[in-house]
Amino acid sequence: MPRRRRKVLCKTRLIEAVAGSWRQNPPALEWEQSSLDSVLRPLIASGCGTLIWRRICGNESLSFSVVGASLRDLWRLNVLKMAEQRRQLVLLFARLAQAKIQGILLKGLSVANLYPDPRLRPVGDIDLYVGSEQFDDAKKVIAELADEGVPAPVDLKHEASDWTSLSFGEALGRSGRLNVGGATVRVLGAEDNLRFLCLHFLQHGGGRALWLCDVAAAVENRPAGFDWDLCLGTRPAVRNWVTSVISLADDTPIAQQERKLPNWLPRTVLSQWASKVTGNMDGPGSPVPSPLGPVTFIRALRRRWPDPISATVRVGGRLDNSPRLIYQLRWGFQRAVKFYLPRWA
Repeated sequence: MPRRRRKVLCKTRLIEAVAGSWRQNPPALEWEQSSLDSVLRPLIASGCGTLIWRRICGNESLSFSVVGASLRDLWRLNVLKMAEQRRQLVLLFARLAQAKIQGILLKGLSVANLYPDPRLRPVGDIDLYVGSEQFDDAKKVIAELADEGVPAPVDLKHEASDWTSLSFGEALGRSGRLNVGGATVRVLGAEDNLRFLCLHFLQHGGGRALWLCDVAAAVENRPAGFDWDLCLGTRPAVRNWVTSVISLADDTPIAQQERKLPNWLPRTVLSQWASKVTGNMDGPGSPVPSPLGPVTFIRALRRRWPDPISATVRVGGRLDNSPRLIYQLRWGFQRAVKFYLPRWA
């Protein structure tokens, strides 16, 4: 089969595998083993391995195959990781409360609860949002837990690092509460959470199918009285970004009445998913091969070239049908200056 044809078929199968996987009763995946095997790596890399396991576990020919065993083991491992992260969250938020530090859990378990079974969503780091004035104190608490033999992989964020411009005070005032093992954990309110999930998806170039499943689950499980104006915000650019992602994830009237998706956006997202290695590029600080000849330079540049999605939102552009090159050049230049300028000073 020609390479181009294989890529198209891979993207088609990815769409079919992921579609509706976040719902209560997703349709069974009636595939041949070879079809599942052809997209296994990008599915796992995109964070959807456990979701796909639920779709094939009733199919004996798939669930007892080598590929099925890999997905079953992934599910079992995630169940164990989820239990461990719950324990870490209880200890972390208890210690934060003792230090009178207010924190908000982002993504992770707060989003997993939108799924029929929270264990369906893969466990990652604990994303914790705190106020700028309590950032250093929160770092100390995390370090103390690690010293006590309770390492919690925490990605700590504060207002100055939050490119979505959501102030901690606003987020805290609209936050909800999640019961985790008897402990109270603060989570984003429904409107802020959906906006954050959309912007996080774009910030990382749409590189994981799981993040779009998160958005779809948040849209379909939004509470009664959900305030769309609050979710979309007042900035035209943010409104454009959020409605574009929602349009990708779900056929929601609010998204369809706002705008039509640019032609390149779904193609770029699928290309990210179909890639053997998700994660769109090396960072600006990645080691540059040496010696740096013409061929090596071109390869290094390609590995570090900004994807059109994250480049657009990072420089405040709109997701429309205009060319993306200017955004990619601007973001690539800004990123390079930010990294190399302090080293040249």
